[in-house]
Amino acid sequence: MRNSLKVKIELERAKQDKIREIISNLGNQIEVPDSVFDATVYTQEMQELSKTHWTPIRVATEAARMLVTNQRTRILDVGSGCGKFCFVASLSGPGNFVGIEIRQNLYEIANRKKEKLQADNVEFLLGDMSEINWSNFDSFYLYNPFYENVASYNLIDNAIPLTREHFSRYTATVTAQLRRCKVNTRVVTYHGFGGDMPNDYYCEETKKIGSGELNLWIKK
Repeated sequence: MRNSLKVKIELERAKQDKIREIISNLGNQIEVPDSVFDATVYTQEMQELSKTHWTPIRVATEAARMLVTNQRTRILDVGSGCGKFCFVASLSGPGNFVGIEIRQNLYEIANRKKEKLQADNVEFLLGDMSEINWSNFDSFYLYNPFYENVASYNLIDNAIPLTREHFSRYTATVTAQLRRCKVNTRVVTYHGFGGDMPNDYYCEETKKIGSGELNLWIKK
């Protein structure tokens, strides 16, 4: 019994050391493999989902570079899942990151990991992205957040209803919300978002990373 407790304490200490190393490496722009980050921060279930649903680290750091213009920049991650994009982006540089997630279990996971990663400039909201005020943000990150509604495989879970009607409503909501945003609003999409960017946004930068394209859009 005493030996098992000792092993448990040593494993937890090693994990905390690894988390500190990840935080330091991200802050110093030293490459952190996704497999290492995921295995250190998340459960096996979340690690498996990461391959399809969570933003790769290279994408997150590039997206943050495109989105953040100064220390006070507020970025909304639509469909933040277990928080990986917000964590990586916030630990890599300046900016204030807010993730909104409709699944309660993922929202709770993200909040638990926030403390472990010392991600002080990250906040998570639980709810529907259409019910918050987008004018409170300077930039937006969209990693095809509604595709699950029209996909037939690689689903996260069955916790929420998934329908084509939801897909159409959500993508139309994003387009409408972006129309109302202020001039110079920045939007980064990865694999798009399923809808159309408003006509008053132009594509400033495109970068191919991994399985998709990162596009930076800026409102005229």
